[in-house]
Amino acid sequence: MSTGERLSSAPARVTKKLPPASLVSLPPSERALSCAHCVQYSRGAAARQADALEFRAVNYEADNLVFATIYGGFLVTSLALAAVVVKTGLLGKNNAADIGVPTLPLGELHGDAGATLLAKLGGQVALSTKVSAIEPVSGGGFRIALAQGDPVTADAVVLAVPHEKAAPLIPAGALPEQTVAGWAGLGASPIVNVHVIYDRPVMDLPFVAAIDSPVQWVFDRTKISAMDRPGQQYLAISLSAADQFADTPVAELQEQFLPALAELFPAARDARVTEFFVTRERRATFRQTPGSGALRPKTATARPGLVLAGAWTDTGWPDTMEGAVRSGLAAAAELRRTMLSTASKTGASPIGERQ
Repeated sequence: MSTGERLSSAPARVTKKLPPASLVSLPPSERALSCAHCVQYSRGAAARQADALEFRAVNYEADNLVFATIYGGFLVTSLALAAVVVKTGLLGKNNAADIGVPTLPLGELHGDAGATLLAKLGGQVALSTKVSAIEPVSGGGFRIALAQGDPVTADAVVLAVPHEKAAPLIPAGALPEQTVAGWAGLGASPIVNVHVIYDRPVMDLPFVAAIDSPVQWVFDRTKISAMDRPGQQYLAISLSAADQFADTPVAELQEQFLPALAELFPAARDARVTEFFVTRERRATFRQTPGSGALRPKTATARPGLVLAGAWTDTGWPDTMEGAVRSGLAAAAELRRTMLSTASKTGASPIGERQ
């Protein structure tokens, strides 16, 4: 049965009581029921007090999902992007809202794996190599000026850096000046991660989402951090759109979040904290506010062989890893299209073809 069919046939439920702090970790069947209530209430069906309590529970669930993917609640984020999240995650396939938790550090999962594949294909990865300019070359191609070392020549360039770094690198004429200047309006939104190591296990789930709590999402990082030995557990709280915590001293965060974890996980009340630290990414994503969609550029530019990529470009998705992947696919498709077109006119061998 499809999710749509499940929604249309889902029985009504009423929540009698919503605890002050609760966990959200729903199986697919429960997600479908909750989603049915989202649809029901969006049509103005909430009238009784009991229905209002149920709507509150569902609203927290949906808002948590949107907050984690668009880095803000419904009231301050782009409605278009929120609709993509809800439609894809709650109204799509019956497994669309499943959440995958990596069992390897992301550097290994993405960076190392990508570098290995590129090396097999004959590519070369230059780390800690800052590009200072991208200069079109007469007759085609580009000269890549480096902050240190000799310049590099290239047939094509995928400019895949954050928007504030991309703006000064775009060659003149590649895009309208007002388009590039508009990227500054995308701004930046921080993510703060609070790391807590206990002397014993306190959470028996791989991850949870909390409602009515300063805690947003909690992940068990014990195994991924090679700390899966008896007598300890490593939890990480992930706080999206964390402007209020970006400059908060560690001691104050500890005072706020240790009691919050103890309220969610009773076993934490008697556990001893062996380590507490905080990491902050001040420019984690662009600020996905209403109107931000008009500032996100397409992948193509007026310069054949030069394309944009990154989760901040116009992917139709929020600034997430899924959006970044989609931008990369769009950039590759655009390069293939334009380089094939150029090669057919000049008789040259297009990118991707081996002699």
